[in-house]
Amino acid sequence: MEWHSNKTAAGYMALLSVAALLVSVIASQLNYAGYSLQHNFISDLGVGSTSGIFNTGAFASGAMLCVAALLARKSKAGTAASVGMVIAGIGLAGVGLYPETTGTAHATFAAMAFCMSIVLEIAFYRVYRGALSYYSLISGLAGTVALVAMVGMVSIPALITLVGKGGFEETMFYIDMAWYSVFGISLCRGLL
Repeated sequence: MEWHSNKTAAGYMALLSVAALLVSVIASQLNYAGYSLQHNFISDLGVGSTSGIFNTGAFASGAMLCVAALLARKSKAGTAASVGMVIAGIGLAGVGLYPETTGTAHATFAAMAFCMSIVLEIAFYRVYRGALSYYSLISGLAGTVALVAMVGMVSIPALITLVGKGGFEETMFYIDMAWYSVFGISLCRGLL
């Protein structure tokens, strides 16, 4: 297979990864009795009646992200970005394998996925050109603010009241989904 078709396949695989995760999260949220974007973490979907939908989607999405990263390793992003994306993909797949009831294992995989996604978003400021460069940087900075707020909200009760414990995580999640979509489209369009 020639490089151009590998790059296009990587873009489509990244887009499929996003679609799989979005469908599993939204389907789980709709079927989780009493689920609140403000009061529940996304990982709450991985236990109980929605665990099959969410955990399968998270694992499949993480695996697809790893495949996309391996296919994209010769793009302008380079090998380092592909390694970072594999780490994020392993983190996401691990979230599907180790639900939040497993404690440390789940927290480690979730941190890998979220933190590496933020690192990639900031690092791609140097890879993308023009408006995409700034979009990537702003995505990473916004994700960082959401992560710091989520971690720090334990000591700031007003944040819990205003946004809720799930609000900042949802913000990071949708920032990441949008960024990985832009990454996939960029590969398909030959921008990377």
